[in-house]
Amino acid sequence: MINVSMKVILSLVFVMAIQGCGGLKTLTAMSDSEYKQYNDEILEKLEQCHKSDKGMDINKYLKKRKAIQRTYERYVIDEEYNETDKTYGDLKEECQTKYNNEQLRLEKIKAQKLQEEKETAAKVLKDNEDLAKKNGYKGYVEFVDMHQFIRLAEAGSISINDYKQYVIHFRDSGTYAYKFTQLAQGIEMYQPNYRYGVNSTLGIKRIKENKNQPLEGQLLNNIEYVSFIGVSTYKTVLGANKQIVLFDRAIDFKVALVQDILEELSDRLSQ
Repeated sequence: MINVSMKVILSLVFVMAIQGCGGLKTLTAMSDSEYKQYNDEILEKLEQCHKSDKGMDINKYLKKRKAIQRTYERYVIDEEYNETDKTYGDLKEECQTKYNNEQLRLEKIKAQKLQEEKETAAKVLKDNEDLAKKNGYKGYVEFVDMHQFIRLAEAGSISINDYKQYVIHFRDSGTYAYKFTQLAQGIEMYQPNYRYGVNSTLGIKRIKENKNQPLEGQLLNNIEYVSFIGVSTYKTVLGANKQIVLFDRAIDFKVALVQDILEELSDRLSQ
């Protein structure tokens, strides 16, 4: 089977054999007409880009199609622009330079914003750690949610006992991995949904003032801040001992956190 390139060559040879050099000129004219169709479009793009403060990625546009690139190189690049000493090729280079400089400017802004966000997050983390220690805790850490914390502990990626008496902040205060089963001796008990890759039963010390009991099967939620108490055991209804991971809701830390926020807000309003 003859490929496309071979067909083109054979066609050229055939035309030259029939029409001589006149046939070659005919093919060239046909080719030129294909490229010339983009001439006005390219001139318009370059004109728009020249007037723009931010430029455009003109190189990308010119490379979009071979015919566009060919038209630019054959008919546009050396053409004088509006009776000036510049060519459209000069406009193209200036346009691309403006675009590249604008992208660099935006990248610097983005990098500065990310750095500021990083510094702000680090300050918030340090302030919360200081606040936790001020209220009698050993420190302050953050995890995505309870599911992540327990899964990492069960996998051995973290040592859960390292977090005793720490304030733990879960950025997502709920999880599908645990459901409420019962209230026993002031402890809300949550059983794991094994499909989520966790096995430990959770116990959350109940706030005395809280008179609302979760419904059986209710997902674990409202668990943004806790303090890890430790690992203990409890007896099931069948009398078997089972392990339970115990937390409280770090109410004193949350109260102190709210007070700090209110004080900061008051300071801003008084300025």
